[in-house]
Amino acid sequence: MKPNYYQFKKAVPVWNSELRKEMNISLSFVSNIAISGNETSVRLAIAAADSYILRINGILVSYGPARSAKGFYRVDEIDILPYLVKGKNSVAIRVAAYNTNSFFVSQSLGFLCAEMEIDGSVVAATGDGGFFACRVNERIQKVNRYSFQRPFAELYDLADGAFDYELGKVFAEPIGLSETESKTFIYREAPYGEFPKIYPECVNARGIVSRREISEDEYYHCRFLDRINQQAKGYELSELEHTGYRDISELTFEKTEALSDIADEISLSPDSFVMLNFKANVTGIFCFELEVDDYGDFYILFDELLDKNGDIDPFRLQCVNLLAFRVKPGKYSFVCAEPYTFKHVKLVSCGTSLRVYDLHCTGVAYPRSNITARFIKDDSEMEQIFDAAVESFTANAADIYMDCPSRERSGWLCDSYFTSRAEYALTGKTLVERDFLENFMLPDSFEGHPKGMLPMCYPGDMVSGQFIPNWAMFYALELEEYLRRSGDSSFVDAIKDKIYDLLAYFKRFENEYGLLEKLESWVFVEWSHANKLVQDVSFPTNMLYSRFKDAIGALYGDASLLDEAAALRETIRKMSFTGEFFCDNAYRRNGALELSGEYTETCQYYAFFFDIASPETYPELWRTMISNFGYERRKTGKYPDVHFSNAFMGNQMRLDLLCRYGEYELLDRNIRDYYGYMARTTGTLWEHEGSTASCNHGFTSELVCWLKALGYVE
Repeated sequence: MKPNYYQFKKAVPVWNSELRKEMNISLSFVSNIAISGNETSVRLAIAAADSYILRINGILVSYGPARSAKGFYRVDEIDILPYLVKGKNSVAIRVAAYNTNSFFVSQSLGFLCAEMEIDGSVVAATGDGGFFACRVNERIQKVNRYSFQRPFAELYDLADGAFDYELGKVFAEPIGLSETESKTFIYREAPYGEFPKIYPECVNARGIVSRREISEDEYYHCRFLDRINQQAKGYELSELEHTGYRDISELTFEKTEALSDIADEISLSPDSFVMLNFKANVTGIFCFELEVDDYGDFYILFDELLDKNGDIDPFRLQCVNLLAFRVKPGKYSFVCAEPYTFKHVKLVSCGTSLRVYDLHCTGVAYPRSNITARFIKDDSEMEQIFDAAVESFTANAADIYMDCPSRERSGWLCDSYFTSRAEYALTGKTLVERDFLENFMLPDSFEGHPKGMLPMCYPGDMVSGQFIPNWAMFYALELEEYLRRSGDSSFVDAIKDKIYDLLAYFKRFENEYGLLEKLESWVFVEWSHANKLVQDVSFPTNMLYSRFKDAIGALYGDASLLDEAAALRETIRKMSFTGEFFCDNAYRRNGALELSGEYTETCQYYAFFFDIASPETYPELWRTMISNFGYERRKTGKYPDVHFSNAFMGNQMRLDLLCRYGEYELLDRNIRDYYGYMARTTGTLWEHEGSTASCNHGFTSELVCWLKALGYVE
C-alpha cells in the first residue's frame, strides 16, 4: 500500500540558501490579498519544516503541520475564508526551522511549501509569486534548548514595529529564497484543531522583584544545558545571545497582594510581577498585546503546578518554562511559535513599566467538536475526572499521539496503545491513530537502530541509538486492536514485512526455553522498582512477548506463532510462579537460570493483563491482588516485600483488569482514589502517582473506556 501522496498545483518548497543549515532560524512568509466578499472558497495548503503558525490579520488561525516520518511531509489544507474581511487582508505563515535533533520531530532542513487558492485559482504560491519572506529577527537565534527532548526556547528582542509585517502594516525587507530539493508530500488524516482562545481565571498574586548575586551552583544545571552537543545538539553557554534561564535564577519575588479578579489590562510597574491562574491545565500558544514604556526585560514563567511555597518553578519538569523578551518602548502584537502546557503563569517586568492586554492561550489540541461521548450521570467528582481525561486526550492528540504536550510532545509507542482506545471511545474514529501508525510504516529503516527494530518514539531522533524493545512489541498489539476498530486490513497487509522483521529481531534473543534473555538497550517495564529487575530474563517482558506473538499470529493467520505463544505462556507459569506470586526476573548463573526472589505488584498485573493468569486459574493471587494491592496498600503496608506499582503502567493495568473482569465497585473506587486528586489539582491526569513529572499524559485518557463500562459515559 502506497501512502496518500499530495501534489501542489504551483508551489515548490523554498528557503533562504545562506541560512539553510543554521540552527533555530525563523522566516515569515506574508501574502497581502484583497477579497470582494463574493468569494465562495479560499484554501491555503501548507507543508513546512519544522513547524509553523498561521496568522490572518494578526489573529492566530492555525499551528502545524501534522508530523510525519523522516523524509515525508504532511500537508495542511485550511479553509481561511471565515477569517478574511472584505478588502485587504494579511496572511502570514511564520516557520521555525530548528535543524537539531529532538524527540519532537525528525531533524530536517527548513522549508515552506504553500499555495493559496481563491475559488480554485492559485493566487499565491511559494516559488511562483504572491508571498514575500523576511527573517524573524525578533526571535533570538542563539539560545538554550527548551528541554532535552524539544528544540530551542523562545527568547525575543522587541523593538517598535516588531512583527508589524505580519499584520500588513509594513513591508519588511525581503530575504532571498531559493527552491530546495524536492519533497514527498502526503495527506493528513488527523482532524484539524479548533484553536479556541482560553483566558486566565484570576490573578493569584502581585509583588515586587529584586535581583541577587548567586553562585554558579545555584543556576539551573541539566544535561541539555551543561552537556550540549553530546546527545542534545544546540548552542554552548559561551555562544548564547541571551541567558534568560540564568537571569531568572537571580530574581527573588516578594508577594504584596493576594488573589483578585482578572482584568483586560494587566499593568506592571518596574521590577514587579503578577501571577495568573487558569481554571485548569491548558496547552497552547501564548498570545497578547504589549505596551512598554522604557527599556527593560519582560519574562513569562509558567508551569502546571505551584511549588510548596506557592510559586512557579520553571525548571520543575526538567525543561525551561520561560519566554523572555528584551523590550524597548513601543506597542507589540505577540504570538509565540510553539505550544506549551501550564495552569499557572507569572508575568515579570524588570526595569520598565508595561501593560499586557488580551493575554490568552490559543489551544492546540484535538477538536472537541469531534468528541461524541458524553457524561450522563449526576456525579460531580466523576464528571470532573472524565473532563480531566478528555483534556488529557485532546492535548495529546493534536496530530499524533503524544506522551505529554509539554516537555516532550513525543510520539511514544506503548503510551499510544492506551491512548488509541480513548480516541475510539470518545469519537468512534481512528484518524489520529492512522497517521501515528503510518509514521512507523513509511521509512525503510530507522537510523541507529538494529535491523527490524522500531523506535521507541517517532518521529524524532535517537542520536544515542537507544530504543525500548518492549515498546516495539506494543506496536503489534495496537495494530491488532486498530484492525478491530477500523477494519483497515490494507494497512495491516502493507506493514506485514516490517512486523515479521521485528519478530526476527527478537528471535535472536530466545534462549533454550523460548524466553527472551539479555535484551539490549533500554528494557522497560514500569517507572518503579520493577525497572531494576529487567535482566537477564524479565518475566513481565516475556509475558508481553507471548502476547506479541499472539497478536501477529492473529493478524496474519500464523498458527505456528499462536502455538509458540501458548508454549511461552506455559513456560512462564512453570518458571516464574513460586506458589504465591510471579517472580519478576531470573539471572543466568553457572549456565542455569535462577530466580531473583524479587516480586513486584506490577509483575502480577502483567501476568493477568497478558493472559498468563486469570481469576479462574489463579484465584488466590487474583483475590490478593484486587483486595490487598492498589491504592490502599500504601496505607495498610500489606505485603511489604512486594514492590509498589506506579501509574505507568501497573496502576493502568490494574484498573483495566478490574474493568475486564467486572469488578466494577472496586474499579469505581480506585478511579476516584487514583485520579480524583489529579483532576482537582490540574484538571488533567498525570504521568506518575505524584507530581514529579508531567501532569498531563495521554495514556491516562483510556479512563473514559472504564467510565463507559461503569455507565457514566455514553
